[in-house]
Amino acid sequence: MQTITRIHHCGLFDLSSFDIEWMDCFCGPSGCILQVEIQVGKIYCINRAIQTLPINLEDAARSEAELEKAEQAGEKLACVGQDTRLNYRTIDLRTPSNQAVLRIHTSRELTFDAPPFIPV
Repeated sequence: MQTITRIHHCGLFDLSSFDIEWMDCFCGPSGCILQVEIQVGKIYCINRAIQTLPINLEDAARSEAELEKAEQAGEKLACVGQDTRLNYRTIDLRTPSNQAVLRIHTSRELTFDAPPFIPV
């Protein structure tokens, strides 16, 4: 599902958790991309994220190649070490590389769970 939100205008941050009451609104093909548009009736913040996180997602998502390239160019970028990543694993799992690994792992599990595969 694609959502378009302006959460930052409400004083909430990316990693906050929400509970949302939906209202369905059907519209024609000219009014929206698909056949159905869902409007939010009420939104509740059930877990507000702190404004300053212990690690920055952009810093954690940088590859070794990006860090080396920046170092050669004379730029100073933050490097998130392995110990820090493991201490804040719930945040580190949101990086694109970790999300890709989880998607591959899940698709492999779903493939082997499907018939006619029989686990030994």
